[in-house]
Amino acid sequence: MNATSPPPWVEIAGIRLVPPPDVDAAVLAAMQSGRYEEPEMRALAATLRADDVVMELGTGIGLLSAWCARRIGSDRVFTFEANPELEAQIRQTYRLNGVSPQLKMCMLTEHAGEQEFFIHEAFWASSSEPGVGKARAVRVPTLPLNEQIRRIDPSVLVMDIEGGEHALMAFIDLHRITRVVAEIHERQLGRDRVDAIMRRFYEAGFRIDRELSAWEVCCLERHPQGPAARVLTLDEFTEGPWRLGTHWCVPHLDTLATLLPPGCRYAMVDGDQWSSLQLLPRRTRTPFVERDGQFWGAPEDDAQALQELERQRSLGLQFLVFGGTELWWLDHYTALAQRLHGQYRLIARHESLVAFAL
Repeated sequence: MNATSPPPWVEIAGIRLVPPPDVDAAVLAAMQSGRYEEPEMRALAATLRADDVVMELGTGIGLLSAWCARRIGSDRVFTFEANPELEAQIRQTYRLNGVSPQLKMCMLTEHAGEQEFFIHEAFWASSSEPGVGKARAVRVPTLPLNEQIRRIDPSVLVMDIEGGEHALMAFIDLHRITRVVAEIHERQLGRDRVDAIMRRFYEAGFRIDRELSAWEVCCLERHPQGPAARVLTLDEFTEGPWRLGTHWCVPHLDTLATLLPPGCRYAMVDGDQWSSLQLLPRRTRTPFVERDGQFWGAPEDDAQALQELERQRSLGLQFLVFGGTELWWLDHYTALAQRLHGQYRLIARHESLVAFAL
């Protein structure tokens, strides 16, 4: 490598990584800027102690386990990755950084054996859940999760398994774990299953540290002793706006909860902010325009907009909400606006929110 050639790696929090050759542009940009896995890094930097033992589910390409090994020693870091195609990348990360966490290439489940695992074209999206997009199924070895927890006796659990967390929470023995850093994948799991995951943690004495957490990465501590103001209550998580962060609808959450009754089906026209995430508890949000549950983009013309409106009404759509920066729809699709104002009931009009009952 000559003096003017860039290094073949990126550096994140002192850890060198070689980006996978097929990594997409957004992930590569996050790696190059040091923002890749930033919420997890921030939580671990604030909570990891020298006497901790870390157990990681979902090694990825080895960033977090390498960072933890640098902090507390490789013999105190145990990490598990189900995707067999990532092993060479992980071991390269460890060599680049002079660490050797205890790596096992397997999936942790309730019982030993084999299970189907879905390898996605984007490495970070591979999961025990089929998910969305191109993925191919392979058979991978499994080990019993709770046996490994008792063997390792971790104090810290790090978990990023792309939706697989829901299945594990049904039988996990949290043993003597005192802190959890977990990415919770609501886009794959849906709001109800995510709420069930968090209830399980709270029943075991864990609480979200609001200062070290940012949806969808949560830092939880068991029986926290710090100021009560740092602790997020379960009701705040399941019912309140915390998990929505800076989403445009946060100031309107109470209004929407009043206008859209529990059990209703509504569409949100907001440029697909937050994709399929459910903004309101006990209601069902659908994209507009929608195909196979996914946002399909703005209509080509009024005819397509009207066709989509009537199609979704036939499927049970009860409310249509325009918000954020997307109020231009009502000026651009004039026939749609005329149909909505002429045949349906306007139930809200604010500077950044217009809603109709259908």
